[in-house]
Amino acid sequence: MKAEKTIVINRPIEEVFAFLADIDNISRWVSVENVKQTSSGPIGVGSTFSSTVHLAGQKLDANAEVTAYEPPHTFAFKASSGATQLESKFTLTPIKDSTQIAALAEGDPGPLGKLAGPFLNTLAKKQLESQLESLKKILEGQS
Repeated sequence: MKAEKTIVINRPIEEVFAFLADIDNISRWVSVENVKQTSSGPIGVGSTFSSTVHLAGQKLDANAEVTAYEPPHTFAFKASSGATQLESKFTLTPIKDSTQIAALAEGDPGPLGKLAGPFLNTLAKKQLESQLESLKKILEGQS
């Protein structure tokens, strides 16, 4: 399963990165709830968090680990829920006073993917697009 999307947010890169990489903000733009950092200290490579993910009409408990943290350019994490593995990576590039985000989500949906592979790919792409649009609206003050 793989989904890619690029979006431009009319805010400075430092502001976009700070919001994007703040665990407390995730549920504001992603379909998750109960997001909690499970490691101590500030967010960085190796930090962990848990959440309840909404996927294909189901709620799944997921654990995640930050795999890349390079302010203000890269934030990535790997999440797992049972046999399902998903890695999300956000690469930020400044464009004048705006920020381009290239988002990539890919992973192994586990046994579910064998049954619904093409459907899950389409769903993942739509969900990633919706999440980035929500992020843009929040950061540009439209919500």
